[in-house]
Amino acid sequence: LEVFSEHPNFFMKCNGKNGVFIDGIFQRKGAPPLQLPRTCILRFPSTNIKIQFQSLIDEAVAPPPPVAVTTPK
Repeated sequence: LEVFSEHPNFFMKCNGKNGVFIDGIFQRKGAPPLQLPRTCILRFPSTNIKIQFQSLIDEAVAPPPPVAVTTPK
């Protein structure tokens, strides 16, 4: 799984061969990134593995500025 954010939302892309269920809805390998709900359950097919996801991003707050990387001279 690949989870990434675009403030204030999180997206998930499935790279696994068997796909994944998001709140019981199947997401197949190679499908376009899916916007995750603020709270959801990710479950892997043919396993008992479940991951609870919860966004703690406050939508009313502006995103932080990009991190400036400096290198010593």
